[in-house]
Amino acid sequence: MQTGDFVVHRSGMVCRIESIENLNLTGTERSYVVLAPVRNLMEKIYVPETKAEQQLRPAMSREEALSLLDRLKDIQPLTIRNERQREQEYKDAFDVHSYDSIVSIEKELYRRKQHRLKMGKKLPVRDEQMMSTVEKTLTEAFAVALDTKPEKVHDLIRERLAGQKK
Repeated sequence: MQTGDFVVHRSGMVCRIESIENLNLTGTERSYVVLAPVRNLMEKIYVPETKAEQQLRPAMSREEALSLLDRLKDIQPLTIRNERQREQEYKDAFDVHSYDSIVSIEKELYRRKQHRLKMGKKLPVRDEQMMSTVEKTLTEAFAVALDTKPEKVHDLIRERLAGQKK
């Protein structure tokens, strides 16, 4: 990890490493990785350097992003084994740090949302929150990897999927 690298924080936010500094934030001087989330460069996240390996993972590369786009249709929705543990299963899949896993969560939430809408129901709040986190993470990750604006990512995905149908 170096200054300028892009990483994904455990919260799902894609961030740029601004610096690694010795700071006294808790009464003891420690080394911190200072992050700037791409969705709000004015915000800062401070991660103790000793916990960086647990809380940060490298953002996807351009090659990984293009490969994931090519595989989107083939990734299956997350299989929920226990309805009562749905939220935990989403969290466990998200914590795997795999973009395929994140896509599978997104597909399951979309499937569930469509099913509930047919019954005249909304998604539960926790599902909506997870859907928002997953969508933001994927959008930001693709935007950084493909060097484009986040608002253009959905069009890129649609175009890529349309090209696969031919």
